[in-house]
Amino acid sequence: MPLLGFFIPESGGDPIPLVKDSIVIGRRPECDIRVSEVNISGKHCELRRDKKGWVVVDLKSANGTKVNGVKIQKKRLLTGDQITLARKHLYRIEFDPAALEQVAATAPALGDSEFSIEIPTDDQHEFKDSLLKKAGLEHKAINDVDEDFPAPPEPKPARHLDGKGDKFQKKRPGHRPGEKPERRRLPE
Repeated sequence: MPLLGFFIPESGGDPIPLVKDSIVIGRRPECDIRVSEVNISGKHCELRRDKKGWVVVDLKSANGTKVNGVKIQKKRLLTGDQITLARKHLYRIEFDPAALEQVAATAPALGDSEFSIEIPTDDQHEFKDSLLKKAGLEHKAINDVDEDFPAPPEPKPARHLDGKGDKFQKKRPGHRPGEKPERRRLPE
C-alpha cells in the first residue's frame, strides 16, 4: 500500500505514516496508533480514507475529538488540520490530495467497493468461552462436586429461646422474667 499521508504529533516525535485506508487511534494494544494516556479512550477515533481524502470519526470517546478547536463526531480533513484528542493531545495531518486521487484511481478506498464481513460461527468465535472459564476460575454449579475444595459445613439450626431467665431478654428495672411489671400511678 502506498504512503497516504502523515499523522504528526505537535508536541514532538516522529511523523506517523498513514499506509492503511482505516486507522484506529486509541489506548488499546490492537489500535493502529496507540496513545498510552489515561484520558484517551480504548478506541478513541478513526481516520478513514475515501475518494476525496481523509475523514476523522470520533468513536464515542469519553473526552472527545476536536478538529481545529471544534468538537466533532465526523469531519472531512484538509491537509494541515489540527486534531486534538481528549483536550490535550495535539496532532496534525499532512497529505497530498492529488496523490490521494491518483491512489483512489488505482486502488479502491474504504467504502468505494462492496465487501463482505465473515461472521465467525460459535465454534470459531474467540469470545465463545468466558475469561473465568479460560482462567480455570469458572463458578461451578451447586450440584458439582470439587474434590480439591470440601463443601462448607451445614449451618447450625437457630435456637429458640423460651424467655425465662434468658440473657437475651430485655431487662427493665423492677421486672423479673415471667412477671407482670408493677403499674405506677401518677401522684395526685
